[in-house]
Amino acid sequence: MVTTKPPTAERVTAAFRQLANSSKNLDDAVCEWKNHISALNAALSQLKIGVSAWHPIASNDPGSGEWWSREIVYAKVKDEWCIALRRIWAIISFQTTITKNDGDLKMYHGG
Repeated sequence: MVTTKPPTAERVTAAFRQLANSSKNLDDAVCEWKNHISALNAALSQLKIGVSAWHPIASNDPGSGEWWSREIVYAKVKDEWCIALRRIWAIISFQTTITKNDGDLKMYHGG
């Protein structure tokens, strides 16, 4: 039995519709998450800790030659102490780590 694909225009239209729905769901989740993070940031800022801390969220096996990690961070970003996400990665070769990126910090707070 031969199956035929819908025309390209229909597939593109369906893909954009699905992307719009996903975007709306993501926006809703981010808004809800920002409310929780804002409250936590406010509580932490009152403590005036002033010490960075990292906690890994996900990483891969460095045996593949490339290593990456995603972490949730409490750090000073653009002169403001806050909860942030950090992404770092490196290429590992001959027992030497060459850093491609020293880390991207993204600040998340309400406002």
